[in-house]
Amino acid sequence: MVTKIMALGASNTYGMYEDATSPGGYRGPLQYMLQSQGVSYDFVGLDRDGAIPDAEHNGHSGKRIDWYTSPVNEGIYDRNGTYSHTVNSGTQTAVQYMVDQADLVSTDVVLLLAGTNNVIAGESAETMLTKMDELLRQIVESPESPNVMLMKLQYVGGDWWADGDTSRTNNDTIRIFNEGLETLVATKYNTKGVTLIENGTTEADLSSDGVHLSETGYRKTADAWFDALMASGGLDLKSSLPQLAATTARESGAYDAVNGVALTGTKKADKLTGTASNDKLDGGAGADTMTGLAGDDLYTVDNRSDVVVEQAGGGVDTVRTTLNSYAAGSHIENLTFAGTGSATLTGNGLDNILRGGAGTDVLNGGAGADLYWGGAGADTFVLRKGEAAGDCVNLETGDQLRLEGFGRGAVLVENGGTAASNDWCVSYNGGVEVLKINGRATLTEGTDFIFV
Repeated sequence: MVTKIMALGASNTYGMYEDATSPGGYRGPLQYMLQSQGVSYDFVGLDRDGAIPDAEHNGHSGKRIDWYTSPVNEGIYDRNGTYSHTVNSGTQTAVQYMVDQADLVSTDVVLLLAGTNNVIAGESAETMLTKMDELLRQIVESPESPNVMLMKLQYVGGDWWADGDTSRTNNDTIRIFNEGLETLVATKYNTKGVTLIENGTTEADLSSDGVHLSETGYRKTADAWFDALMASGGLDLKSSLPQLAATTARESGAYDAVNGVALTGTKKADKLTGTASNDKLDGGAGADTMTGLAGDDLYTVDNRSDVVVEQAGGGVDTVRTTLNSYAAGSHIENLTFAGTGSATLTGNGLDNILRGGAGTDVLNGGAGADLYWGGAGADTFVLRKGEAAGDCVNLETGDQLRLEGFGRGAVLVENGGTAASNDWCVSYNGGVEVLKINGRATLTEGTDFIFV
């Protein structure tokens, strides 16, 4: 089953300050994370923006909450003034038209982030809540009745707009609005498929204009959506979109609360043993031995003397570690850094998924078709001769590919003369290795990649 996802809102959904090589605001990072979990999804909408294969959305710049609850017949223009498309909803409201055009069903999801433009217009939190109530009502009472994940507004920088109440700042308005959302969802909508999501950003995550999100802010927003989507339990984890997939590896974490176990140790050296199902094992502060048996197991490693024991064919297993340097042991597929500072993560001969943190991480998947996700920070992805084929790298601004051992004269070129498929070739004396690079349409040697 493919879950349709409609990103609905304004410029922070569109991806303000994006360009042709940017990943569509939060939508690109979110898609990479969903792909890493093997989620079968389809982003839908009337507009298309971002250098990502699934670029559709309904993030319409400058629009207020009530624009979506009214009939609309107007041309939509990109932020550079270029005509994009026309929304002609007829007798329907804009949101009813969008839901209908996307052919959503009750198992699909609307990601709703809206209201900043109402604050800019000087509206009170009370007025905004009335308008949000109407928008939610129109979505959940539509024949399609999709699920709605409603995100609280991010705070803004400065205090440039007034709602007529001189005792309130812009962020007072946003705070009162967010608190009102809690009451609104709890009293009217949490039994109708609406979930309220914490934003996860701060003023430090804004761009220079104090309104739109920075690259870090978009990543944090993607993290919040991702956590909510995975916690919903309504996603199909059996397949992924081929244009983003470079590996058949899957990230574990689907703990089976019925048949599996969640075990937490003590400060001492504990021995934890799981079941044949999906388990979560966390030994605690001591030097622990954790054995998962079969199933897709999730291990927490926080001590250099921790030992993870897995068996061949024993599921797709993930280690989440707070250690700043960690190498995957035998039969461990995926590594995630959950600590502070920078990390060095090293895979093995399997198809690994390596996920960094907020620091300047170094990720080396080794052999196998590996998926690299560096997260925030200027990250380095190490790909060695004989090990790069089939890899997929999510390369963001400031990140760098380190291509090792390919010899003099080696080049990195677009496969077939185009980067539309995200396919790139490392061509060297004696061979060619094809990999995928997401998030960048062009690459510059010495900045985006180096040969060593």
